[in-house]
Amino acid sequence: MLVPKEATKPFMANLIVICTREGNDVPYSTDAVRRCAAALAPDNIAAHPPSIYEHGRVTVAVVNPVAGIPVHEGCVCLGRIFGPPGDWWETQSEAPDGSFVIARHDARRLELLTDILSTRTLWCVQTPQLFLASTSQRALVTLLGSFDLNRDAVTWMLTCGHLGGVSWDRRFHRLPGDCRLAPDRDSWELRVDQRPAVREPVLLSDAEHIDRLREAIVETCATLGLPMEEWFLPLSGGLDSRMLLLGLLSAGAKPQCVTWGLKSSLSDPRNDAYIARELADRLGVSFRYCHTDGWDESLDVSMRRFVQLSEGQATDFGGYADGMATWKGFFDDGVAGVIRGDEPGLGYYGRYDSEVQIRRQQEITFLSDYPEEHPIRGLGLAEQRWNDSLQRRQDESLARWNQRLVQEFFSPAVLAPLTVIKCAYVEVVNPMQTARVVRIARELPDHLLVHRKPLAAVVRALGPDIPFATHDAHPQSDVFSRPSFVTAMIAALSAESAESVLSRPALDTIVSGLSRVTGAVSTGRRWRHAVKAVVPKRLVDRIRPVWPVRLSGQDLAFRASVAVQMVDILSRDARALDTKGIL
Repeated sequence: MLVPKEATKPFMANLIVICTREGNDVPYSTDAVRRCAAALAPDNIAAHPPSIYEHGRVTVAVVNPVAGIPVHEGCVCLGRIFGPPGDWWETQSEAPDGSFVIARHDARRLELLTDILSTRTLWCVQTPQLFLASTSQRALVTLLGSFDLNRDAVTWMLTCGHLGGVSWDRRFHRLPGDCRLAPDRDSWELRVDQRPAVREPVLLSDAEHIDRLREAIVETCATLGLPMEEWFLPLSGGLDSRMLLLGLLSAGAKPQCVTWGLKSSLSDPRNDAYIARELADRLGVSFRYCHTDGWDESLDVSMRRFVQLSEGQATDFGGYADGMATWKGFFDDGVAGVIRGDEPGLGYYGRYDSEVQIRRQQEITFLSDYPEEHPIRGLGLAEQRWNDSLQRRQDESLARWNQRLVQEFFSPAVLAPLTVIKCAYVEVVNPMQTARVVRIARELPDHLLVHRKPLAAVVRALGPDIPFATHDAHPQSDVFSRPSFVTAMIAALSAESAESVLSRPALDTIVSGLSRVTGAVSTGRRWRHAVKAVVPKRLVDRIRPVWPVRLSGQDLAFRASVAVQMVDILSRDARALDTKGIL
């Protein structure tokens, strides 16, 4: 039995939890669990050996523990607790506030807890003999010794560029936010308790609402208790990270700021990189810029590593096209973690007047949204299914529905997979997505949820008058324009194993589209530019037409290659331990 000493610093990557039902033999040796955990670590760093804690029929493993882990008698908190931690390891006790997944247990109980927005995705599966949970779908497939492809995941990936909150294996379930899952170790029933979300606007003046939001953000920043010399704040030219920087400075913390992107981005006054550097200089904080072009890795190696570490849940490849060299550099330099400025739905940028516009704002595109002539309609994809609970309620305004989608869909389905990548190298915390801030956000009136008024007001009050960026520091189009991209996509989609995901005619259709831009893209772009050229912006914000769905042949090919490569990876994982298929 391996029982590491008590540790104090909460930095880690992936979590694996195994619980064996009473009366059944424990099917895994410590060595098998170690091999499963080690396979999840990035291949471009000298990862630390996994830490494994065994207590009766419960085993908890931590992948690549970076600088120690908060553990109490085998109970683990993956992430960061904000404020007094209390007895977070005690089963049946109140959940703390923070960015975390918690696994805690005693002689009779096992509990898994998620934070209020499920900023760390936790997947679980139960068999007649085993309960398994992990932040990694790959770990579950490896331990089960089998893989059962979820066709819904393929559809979501190709239509939206993410999984829509579903898993690659149809047996796995994702825990929602503010949730406590407790397998009964006698009856073997799963009990899931989720705290109900209260979304009622409070009758206060606009100024009072803005003051409450500012206080919540600053107070949360003050409770972080992070050694700023070991942490980075990723700073863009946008609103969210600027708010977080101002909140930290107001709380007396002086973070180190970092931005990454193309070298050329630093010379473009409209770019994230340029604006971030100007903001850091004006506020007197250190600034580091990491180039993501001129990388040493080949594009196909970089893509494969991106798919492995994101577990095929994302397609935002532009910022990772350097083969994770930036994140490897952070790990090698001893950076403990990054402080992200993801926010909990404090309003949208424009004005939206239809459910379709709100859906697309949150990156929810249905197959039926694409024009009939778009190639994606002829790929034979499974029918796209959406959780009924996410539908707009009869008495729900568009603004409030948008905020609910941010919290219940966008955060766990789109943002959390990007956190998975970073957590392979460093820790990640999200101060603006803690319960303290989220509950204030849920009490804002509808009119403050347009044009992101409360957050913009706080930033204007606290910060310098520096414009916001309009250009991305690492545009994905720069990667897709390279000839090596086409070569890599053709290789991935031409492999025989790709036919387990899509039919050969469908794959051939996608490959043929690599050399051209689809008609839907061209028409949509011309239409939008034509309207903006003759209609004032204030009127565009009012009418806000529903533009045709735009998806280039290059984007479609990349999404398909992510699906193909991930299914291949999971199929290999299922054979890694030779467990003969437990389920």
